[in-house]
Amino acid sequence: MKKWMILCLAALIALPGTATTNVFAESDSTSTTSSNTSTVSNDTYSSGTPVTHVESTNTGVTSNQVNKPVITLIGDAQIQLNVGDTFNDPGVTVQDNVYKDLTAKVSYTLNNQSVNAVDTSIAGEYTVHYNVINPEEQVADEVTRIVTVKALSGYFNLAKTNIPSPYGMAYHNGYVYVSSYQQGIDRVSVTTGVVEHVVQSSGYFFGVALNKAGDLFYTKNIDAHVYKIPAKYLKDFPLDSTKLNEVSEAFDSYNNSNMYGLAIDNNDNMYIGNNSYNFNSNFNSDSSLIKVNLTTKARQNVLINNNTNSNYYYNGVLGITTDAKGNLFYSTTGFLGMGSMGLKKISSDHLQNLPVDNSLIESYQSDFYSAQGLVILPNGTGYYSNGNSIQPFKKVTPPVITLAGDSYIQLTQGDAYVDPGFSISDAVDGNLQATITYTLNGEPVNAIDTSVVGEYIVHYNVQNSSGLSANQMTRYVSVKAIPTDLTQVELNRPFELAYFNGDVYYADYDRGLYKVSTKTLKVTHIAKSDNIVAVTLNKAGDLYYAKSNDNRVWVLDHKYLQDSELLPYTTSDLEEYSTLYYSASIQSLQSNIIATQGIESTIEITGLAFDQQDRLYVATREDGYHQVDSQIVRLSDSTSKPEWVASYPTIIRGITISPLGNLYVNIGFSYLYKAKASLLQNLPVATENFEVMGETNFAYGVTFLPDRTGYTSSVESNTLTKLDFLDEAEVFPVTSVTLDKSTLEFKKKGAAQTLKATVTPDNATDSTVLWISSNPSVATVTDGVVTPIGKGTAIISAYSVSQQELFASATVTVKESDDKTSSSGGSQKITLNVDDGKGKTTIPATAVVNRTTQASGQKQDQITFSTDKVIEAITKLKEAAQQTVRLVVPDGSDEVAQTDITLPLTAAKDLKNAAMNLEISTNDAKLSVASTSLNNITNDLYFHFVPLKTVAQQNAVANRAKQEEIVKQSLGNGNISVVGRPMTIETNLQNQPVQLVMPIENSAIPQDATAKQQWLNQLRIFIEHSDGDRELVQPSVVDYGNGKTGLQFTVTKFSTFTIVDMQNLAASTTNNSTPDNNNVNTDTTAGVVKPAYIQGYPDQTFRPNNSITRAEMASLLYRLQASAPNASASGNGSYSDVSTTFWAHQAIASMQSTGLMKGLTNGKFAPAQPITRAEMAAIVSRWQGLTGTGSSFANDINGHWAANDIKRVTTAGLMQGVSPSSFQPNQPLTRAQAVTILNKILEKTANLTAGNKAWKDVPASHWAYADIMDASNSYTLK
Repeated sequence: MKKWMILCLAALIALPGTATTNVFAESDSTSTTSSNTSTVSNDTYSSGTPVTHVESTNTGVTSNQVNKPVITLIGDAQIQLNVGDTFNDPGVTVQDNVYKDLTAKVSYTLNNQSVNAVDTSIAGEYTVHYNVINPEEQVADEVTRIVTVKALSGYFNLAKTNIPSPYGMAYHNGYVYVSSYQQGIDRVSVTTGVVEHVVQSSGYFFGVALNKAGDLFYTKNIDAHVYKIPAKYLKDFPLDSTKLNEVSEAFDSYNNSNMYGLAIDNNDNMYIGNNSYNFNSNFNSDSSLIKVNLTTKARQNVLINNNTNSNYYYNGVLGITTDAKGNLFYSTTGFLGMGSMGLKKISSDHLQNLPVDNSLIESYQSDFYSAQGLVILPNGTGYYSNGNSIQPFKKVTPPVITLAGDSYIQLTQGDAYVDPGFSISDAVDGNLQATITYTLNGEPVNAIDTSVVGEYIVHYNVQNSSGLSANQMTRYVSVKAIPTDLTQVELNRPFELAYFNGDVYYADYDRGLYKVSTKTLKVTHIAKSDNIVAVTLNKAGDLYYAKSNDNRVWVLDHKYLQDSELLPYTTSDLEEYSTLYYSASIQSLQSNIIATQGIESTIEITGLAFDQQDRLYVATREDGYHQVDSQIVRLSDSTSKPEWVASYPTIIRGITISPLGNLYVNIGFSYLYKAKASLLQNLPVATENFEVMGETNFAYGVTFLPDRTGYTSSVESNTLTKLDFLDEAEVFPVTSVTLDKSTLEFKKKGAAQTLKATVTPDNATDSTVLWISSNPSVATVTDGVVTPIGKGTAIISAYSVSQQELFASATVTVKESDDKTSSSGGSQKITLNVDDGKGKTTIPATAVVNRTTQASGQKQDQITFSTDKVIEAITKLKEAAQQTVRLVVPDGSDEVAQTDITLPLTAAKDLKNAAMNLEISTNDAKLSVASTSLNNITNDLYFHFVPLKTVAQQNAVANRAKQEEIVKQSLGNGNISVVGRPMTIETNLQNQPVQLVMPIENSAIPQDATAKQQWLNQLRIFIEHSDGDRELVQPSVVDYGNGKTGLQFTVTKFSTFTIVDMQNLAASTTNNSTPDNNNVNTDTTAGVVKPAYIQGYPDQTFRPNNSITRAEMASLLYRLQASAPNASASGNGSYSDVSTTFWAHQAIASMQSTGLMKGLTNGKFAPAQPITRAEMAAIVSRWQGLTGTGSSFANDINGHWAANDIKRVTTAGLMQGVSPSSFQPNQPLTRAQAVTILNKILEKTANLTAGNKAWKDVPASHWAYADIMDASNSYTLK
């Protein structure tokens, strides 16, 4: 553990992102009772890799004085250098009371970015970070040193110096050292030009060089030694001959007496050049340039002699120098026709592997025959000495600019522009800087401002020290306006299209492969290439493509399609990563071309598409002698025999298989054809069975999105064109649902059993079934797997998702287990009598209560109606002039924890036919179902009552309520508490009005009349619906019976109902007595996050094909704060079928007041009636303030009351027909259609994002998948 912590702390002491170097502390002392001071010694750092040495001394501090280590800088905390100077780190001392052999870390940053060392060839502010940690995990305070490297504004022209007989030259720390052949050694300030004598002696000096420590090395004529003057002797100069002989050391001797060239690089490697042409010399030509390690004095040959003809071939080396990047330059001379002479260059990379092959040596033309000395200053300026004077290089080759990245970049307004960069190559000048200028639409600008749309050009220019200019390079940057839909995205030459996972992929004939996000409309370049005409993707996301005039299909694995900095791939990358999938041949196709002697036909692939079974469709074109034949074949895999799909006697362009399985084909550049999905089940498809969908404008590719909208690519306008129709599915409706079993029996701890549902016909468009248990406390069901939970009876039903009136049911009975630990404490049968409306139970019993005691001691009621007794009771009640069957569930001891009631379908129909209402009373709630609510019942009804009796349960409800926005808005600064018992009620009776009454003990009500009224006025019903909705309803006060006061309200969906006391409500609201029953956040500030406006169901289904009622649509619009700008309110806001306690009362009243929704002519709103597509068109038209006549191809709206509104919303693109010729105005609007419409409107003012919920009945292939995911998630206002 300690080791791990030490490692963690060691990592923490380095600055984030900094490079680190170990600093080792060593000591000759073995004492363990003394304090230890480690010293980081004077090491030199430049552009090479730093190596740090540490010495230690003892200071006599005892070991029990344990404190964290202390770091102390040696020398200045701030150091100023010029570019090209040498950085010598003065070091630090590290003091620790116990540990002497510490390991410290030295790291470096340049302008707050990590670097490996202080590189004085690059200007900027460097920070050297020193850190230490000892084994006791004690961390020293970090110490830093600032090293500022400044770029010089200008250098003195060394050609103006008057140094006699200049030979060798070397740059060091702002000076150029020059050997004057018979005068000594001088140095010249590169900034002022002042010349100082370092050595005054007539010693015939040749080469000169200095290492990083400042030691001076020199060579002399006819002398085989390299001499060294230590830096300490160069502080007082000039040195006369006597002093020179005294302080000079013979560094080493060599088999050569003509060492003109001498140079030392940034890593303290010395290079020695030999110009001896003594043919009998032991210093052979292959060692005319050697490398010497200054520490070990080890030697390596730099050059290779490739000549084999003895003494007549020789190239000598004169002046030598290195630049800031470590590149080596040298001057050559030769004899007897030795080839090119002048300036040579060996890059720093090639110097790592010696000797260097001649092919790796670069040659530059120059204006000098040979040079005894060479030097390159930090700014890249080069000079040579010829024995008479010092002259600048005058190169005859201009520099060359090479652009990195693309020469054409397309951006969207507001995108960040990052220049991909460029490189400059020049014969000598290594630090040339380009001049970059910009123009916008031909006019000069300061920079690329992507907030301004236009065509920018970036101009790159550079001139070297010889005055030679490179050819100007330009980069084109096109900034386009932000598109609002796919049709506004500007493309280049888009050929085939393919949709996959939110992106439209397309083949750009000139530039390669691209994709466009359907959400952000961002264009991403995937790979560079040319002549790609066809593209598609399989289910795994692998990309298939084909090129023009090519019969092969290539595949690019999906791993290469992830967004990264590697994109776009180069053409060679694409070729490397792609694999061959299929090659089309005449033998594998149904060729219809008549063979012509001597002329072979050719095949090329023009289109690709995958279907939902991952079968590849390939469109081909065969060209023969004045003949063209196109075919589509289908491949199950790369090795299977192609299936013939269809043929055309003309050119097929792009193809696609829509999400609904239809095949679309672009013929020529003129027409789009369609083959329905069913036709693809029996191949081939006859030409006459293809349906003409319309003309196209030079369209090549075609694709469809999950929302059924289609697009074609135009190679003329270079855009996407939206089709004027939606992809239409062939509808094969479900005709029946059956189960393989009608009953199941379990022990409570028995194993699960499976029910199998069969949907007919086999090819039903949507064969999905929804499994529901009428009593989850008895048995649950998941995908047909039934699991027993507790004793009792439940109805397991499988509903057709597309035809929910079709279902099949099985009765599940769960009996007690033989396990004594879980057995109940007994059961009893209780006969339920019917109240005759006068407080008497003279009516025969209609139901029996099976009351069981659970192992926990709680009791559970199972109530089953007797069909024949119901009929008898109805007769008796009618005789008594009663219209309600009232059942009272007895629970005098308040011991029942759960009540489950099953009303058989036959009994429900008997009540409906007799126009008899049903009322069920328990201790905690009274439920009333009007006979009209039973009109559309097609299966047994169940009701599930669970009172929340514990204080913990009630407090949990109160806490949840406090977090809800609807409660916060109504409560203000008030408080909230639970009154009575919350009640959870579940039923399969949905979207029908049911009246509930919840009791309040009279003892809880204030006795004072005024206080009583005030208290009752502040009571609300907090409703937590199982589909995620929350409501706050103001109830009516009624008599509950049995000395209790009741709170009455109406609902159409069920879950948990709680009476809450909204304390101080009157003080925190503005006399608002209208029920606040919708979760509405009225804040319209940009950036505000709004909750999802629609949710799915508790069983994780969305039920996209379910219809939406008028009340539900009013609620959705209310949450979205919809209003009609050009409409006026109609009516008085009151409808006979919408009571003030109705759950959507506030929403309906709001929509009526804004004129967005209207009631029926009979004074009713019909809240439970499904809203039609025509009604929705009228609402959308009012909401968006649409005017004008509009247009539509639908022929079923002629004479319809909403025809004008339908035309307007169709023209505006807010609603679509179900086919090009049909709108189906009187059909109910489905949930999927609703969110598609609402999202289009909401996207104008909000940013929608997909949620992470997975709806079981909404697969990714569903046409409305994207809209459903967006609608069921929160959104952010723009």
